[in-house]
Amino acid sequence: MMGFWVSFAIIASLIPIGLFSVRFWLEKHSQLTEIQKKNANANFIKYFLFYELCDLFYMAWFLNNLACILVFGCLIMVVVLVNVCSSFTSVNSKTPFQKYSLLQDFLIGVALSVYLIYLIPDKELQTIVIAIAAAIYGGLITLAGVAWTIKKSDKDRLEDEIKREKPCFSFNPQFKEAQLSGSEKACFPPIESERKYKCEVFVQLENSDKAPFILKRLFHDGNWVDLEGNFTILPSGKCYLSFYFDSPLDIFLTVEDTLGNEYYYNLKVVSLGSLPNCSGTSTSNRALHTLREIKEISKEELLKSIKESKQQEEKSDG
Repeated sequence: MMGFWVSFAIIASLIPIGLFSVRFWLEKHSQLTEIQKKNANANFIKYFLFYELCDLFYMAWFLNNLACILVFGCLIMVVVLVNVCSSFTSVNSKTPFQKYSLLQDFLIGVALSVYLIYLIPDKELQTIVIAIAAAIYGGLITLAGVAWTIKKSDKDRLEDEIKREKPCFSFNPQFKEAQLSGSEKACFPPIESERKYKCEVFVQLENSDKAPFILKRLFHDGNWVDLEGNFTILPSGKCYLSFYFDSPLDIFLTVEDTLGNEYYYNLKVVSLGSLPNCSGTSTSNRALHTLREIKEISKEELLKSIKESKQQEEKSDG
C-alpha cells in the first residue's frame, strides 16, 4: 500500500511540472499571439484539473473505494465530454497538441466508460447505463461527422473564393517618359522619399476581368515604401506605376485582394537606354527603365531574397 501512496504523490507532483514544461516549450518554439497565450493558460488550468482528477481516481482505485471511484470517474467523464464537444464545434484549426489531447480524451473516455459500467453491481442499471453511454457516443460520432462536413465545406468554399479573388494582371511596357493628361490612373510612392534615386521606372498594369486588387507596397534599395494615388485597380482596369530607384535588383511589389490576402511579385526592369530608338534619360536626368517581367513569388521566397540582399549590403559596407 505504501508504494501506491508514493506513486500517487509522485504523479501529483509531476503533473504541474510536466504541464509547465510543455507550456515553456511551446512559448519558446512558437510565436504565440495574446489570444493564443490566453488559450494556453486556460488549457493549462483545464488539464491540470483533469490529470489531478485522474490521479485521484487512481487513489480511489487502489483504496478500492467504490463511491470515490464512481465520483471521480464521473467527473473525469464530464471533463472528457466537454472537451470533445468543444473540439468538434470549434471553427479554429487544431494544433498538433490539441489533436493529441482530443485523441487522449476520447480514449480515456471510452476506457473509463467501460470500466465504470463494469463496476455497476445492478445488472438492470448496468443495462440502462450501457444504453445511455451508447447513445452518447453515437451522438458524439454523429456530431464529429457533421462538424467535419461543415468544416470541409467551409474550407472548400473559402478556397474557391480565394481563387476567384486572386489578382490576375499583366503589364504594358512604356518606352518613353510618362506624358499623363490627368484622366489616367497612376500609382506611385511618396515623391519626397524618392527624389534621391537616379533611375526611374514607368509601366502600365492591366487587370483582368476577374476581380479588383490593391497595390500595397513596393520594395527597392533595401526599403519598403507604401504606394499612393489610384492604387485600386478595378476589373479590366489599367493603372500606371512609376517609381524611382538605384539598384535594379530585388524590386518587389505587394498586392492585396479584396479578402485581405497578400501576393508578392518580383519586378525585373530593363533600361530604355539599352533598347533601340528609345530615349534612356528622362527630363529629370534619371535613367529611364520599364518592366520586362513580373514573376509571382511566395512570402518565403520574398523574405529569403530580402535577407540575402541585406547580407550582401552588410558585406559590401564592411
